[in-house]
Amino acid sequence: MASTRIAGMFLLVTAAGFAAAPSYFRDIRPVIQRQCQGCHQPNLKSSNLDLTSYEGFQSGGKHGPGANTLLGYVTGESKPQMPLGQPPLPPEQIELFKAWIAAGAKDDTPAEARAGLAVDKPIVYAQPPVINALAFSSDGKKLAVSGNREILIHALAGDAPPERLPGLSDRILSLVFSKDGSTLVAAGGTASLFGEIQIWDVGAGKLKRSLTLTGDTVFGVSLSPDASRVAVGCTDNSVRIVDAVSGKELFKIGNHENWVLGTIFGVDGKRIVSVGRDRAVHERAHHVGIANVADVDGGATTGRGDLRRALLHRRFGAATENHVRAASTDAFGDGSTDAARRPGHDGGLTRQINLH
Repeated sequence: MASTRIAGMFLLVTAAGFAAAPSYFRDIRPVIQRQCQGCHQPNLKSSNLDLTSYEGFQSGGKHGPGANTLLGYVTGESKPQMPLGQPPLPPEQIELFKAWIAAGAKDDTPAEARAGLAVDKPIVYAQPPVINALAFSSDGKKLAVSGNREILIHALAGDAPPERLPGLSDRILSLVFSKDGSTLVAAGGTASLFGEIQIWDVGAGKLKRSLTLTGDTVFGVSLSPDASRVAVGCTDNSVRIVDAVSGKELFKIGNHENWVLGTIFGVDGKRIVSVGRDRAVHERAHHVGIANVADVDGGATTGRGDLRRALLHRRFGAATENHVRAASTDAFGDGSTDAARRPGHDGGLTRQINLH
């Protein structure tokens, strides 16, 4: 009996010894991308710390080098606890960090994934990139265009090459200028890893704030009339509204039954309209939690319509009638937007809405 017990203990110890240690590339890096890189990247480098590469992780910043320093901040043993202004990491993620450090904090990043963000080394294109987003400045003098891990701002006078603004996200999916043209807000992310909101100082060509949120790309960015709040749609079926200065999440609105693809603030800044893959248009007074759903016929109903060429009339403030136009895409190139004809296709989904 004793020998059997000893043999069993030996097998357990042996199995534990051969258990795979956490992977930096597979387990640790995705957490850093979602929770840390918004502030710790070449464009911002808070505390002189760049966490966009393993080398930057090990070099550390002004508070010291290496993984153990970072662990102290994410556990709260060192202050302030990170991520700053956000909920602490869940216990299982902290345990992953501890196990990875205990196993030697090794780098297993594949060679093909080692290209990091470098402000002084812009992307070199072998072919024209897919353009996912465009935005004119209010004075019509500048055009912002999405690129591969960057935004290009073209001066329409044609007297200068475009200004290149590199960022974390592989894809920029929506862009919007502030009314005075001084701020550009971009939304996108890296699929299945993180969503990102970038807030740029247009005149200086500098990133003012990068906010990483959710575990996937974000869509349909909009800016409140006073430029104090930013809204995006998310793949968790929610609309997120954040403070443009502090980066704090102010509201999470979960009315939709599928991905939210577009958002826009009302002219008084008190209401927000969103559209999604559930083919519904939602209007919400986010500050008091009142929500209505409207179909493409403009009725305040709970139905979902086709959203092919919708014109929705709603009220956005006292004695002010405004209009929301929901414009769908001709995804098939034949004038049709009937997504039902082709199962699994996103054709005909509303992706952008405008007040006029």
